[in-house]
Amino acid sequence: MDDIKELQRLTYEARNKFWAAVGKVDSDVFAPLINPAFSGGPKWPSLRQAYRKIVTNDGVLIIASDGLSDPFEDTPDKKSKRV
Repeated sequence: MDDIKELQRLTYEARNKFWAAVGKVDSDVFAPLINPAFSGGPKWPSLRQAYRKIVTNDGVLIIASDGLSDPFEDTPDKKSKRV
């Protein structure tokens, strides 16, 4: 359990460091009110489906997924490999 929490923390820090090099990262995330995975939609790597707003140094707006690079969670029917 501690290993996955550490991996999540490191992933979060790496993602923020990358986007901070691109531009100003908004501290808030956009997410659906009801997660699509609860109504038959894709689960993504984990249940956290969110998007982040980044404004580049020259004013370009980027909306990027903020959950697709989360560590994969193991599921009972299909084991995924952690990298």
